[in-house]
Amino acid sequence: MSKKRGTGMRILAGSMAGVLLLTSCASAPPPQTAASVEPGRPFTAEEERMRTQAADYNRTIAEGIAVGAAAGAGAGALAGLAACRGKLDCMLIGMAIGAVLGAGLGGFGGKYYADKKERYVNEEQRLDAITVDFRNNNTKLEDEIANIRLVTLDNKKRIEAVKRDLAAQRMSAEQARKELATIDSNRTFLQTRVDELKKLRNDFREVAQQARADSGNNPRVAQMDSEINAMERQITRLQGELDALSSRRASVVG
Repeated sequence: MSKKRGTGMRILAGSMAGVLLLTSCASAPPPQTAASVEPGRPFTAEEERMRTQAADYNRTIAEGIAVGAAAGAGAGALAGLAACRGKLDCMLIGMAIGAVLGAGLGGFGGKYYADKKERYVNEEQRLDAITVDFRNNNTKLEDEIANIRLVTLDNKKRIEAVKRDLAAQRMSAEQARKELATIDSNRTFLQTRVDELKKLRNDFREVAQQARADSGNNPRVAQMDSEINAMERQITRLQGELDALSSRRASVVG
C-alpha cells in the first residue's frame, strides 16, 4: 500500500470512528430544510437568505457535536484536515466530515451534555458554557426570523397582486401559477423549519434536565431555561408568520 493511500486510510478510520460515536447517539436522521414544492420563479434575495440562514444554523449545531467528538475517537476527522495533501486523502476526509456533520442533528441532547461534562469538570464553567451556546443560537435565530418576516410580508403582497392582476386580466393563469408555486415552496420550507426548531428545542430541554439532575437548583440552570423560553417565543413568532402567510395564500385558487 502506498504511503499516500496509507495516510488516507488512517484518516478515514479515525473519522469513521467519530461517525459511529455520533450516530449511535442520534435518535433520527438530520432534518431536511429543502422545500418539497418546486418554485415557479427565481427566489428573491431574502428568500435565498432564508434558506442560507437555516442551513448555517443547522451547520453550527452539527459542528458543535463534531467538535465535541474531536476529543475522542473522532479526532482524526478534524485534525486530519492538516494532512490533506493528495486527492485520495482529501476525498476520504471530505466523505468522513460530511458524515460527521450529517449525524449532528436529530437527538443530540445527551451527547452534547456528555461532551460538556468531559470538557468542563467545573460545574459552574460547564453551565455557563451551555448557556452561552444557547444564547448564541438564539441570536442567530433572531436574525433568521427577522429575515423570514421580510419574506412573508413580500409574499403576502405578491398574493394580493396576483388576485388583482388575475381579476383585471393583467396576468395569465400560467404566470399566477408560477408565482403561487414559489410562495408554496416558501410555505413548505417554513413548516419544515418550524418542525426542526421544535425538535431542537426539545433537545435543549433534555440538556437542561440533565444539568438540573446534576446541579439541582443552581441559578445557572435557570438562565439556561430562560434561553430555552426565548427560543420558544421565537418559534411561536415563526409559526405565526407561517400561519398568516398560509391564510393569505388560501384566498387565491391555484
